Amino acid sequence: MRRAGLGLPVVVVLAVGLWWRLGLRPDWVGTGREGGPPPAAALVSSEVDLAAVRVDAGAIPASPGRQTAFRLLLDGDSVQLMAVEELQGDFHRRRGRLAWLPGMLYCRLLDAEQRVLAEDTLAAPDRACVVLDPQAAGADGRPVVTMFSPSGPVVFQVRLPHLEAATELRVSRLTGPRPAGALAEPVGKLLASIALPQ
Repeated sequence: MRRAGLGLPVVVVLAVGLWWRLGLRPDWVGTGREGGPPPAAALVSSEVDLAAVRVDAGAIPASPGRQTAFRLLLDGDSVQLMAVEELQGDFHRRRGRLAWLPGMLYCRLLDAEQRVLAEDTLAAPDRACVVLDPQAAGADGRPVVTMFSPSGPVVFQVRLPHLEAATELRVSRLTGPRPAGALAEPVGKLLASIALPQ
């Protein structure tokens, strides 16, 4: 009887743990706002699979299970669109806040009224990567610092939700902190403003 009494709490704890690990918890858990959903700006990201993305004028329909991959060419402070590809699949939702550091690239989709529909950041593919090379030792026997930096143009890709209302893709290089307002211009340099085919 004692074993049976202890078994039920263990089963309950295991079931709750499995429920939590499978991601079945409410979406607002972990956003810092207890008892309610996250702010609308937190939902607009490159890997959010929503039925609608809320903006000032109402709901902009998104296509569940669909994303658009933009292949871009970065050459110094110039970005050109090379290709656009529609993707279908079971895309997971972003966990946590959007990464935001100076030097990163910031990509966003805008509609005809210049409202931000979706956004994403990524590490700049043309920046140097500094590592300690254990295969090359200096005079003191310590690993030598090796720098890897691509020379010339670099091709990169960003995936954003498939939104029929999107008319423009903007790419910027960040130089400052995230703006307080969701619709405010980021602190950085605009590299490209690309009109999207309708």
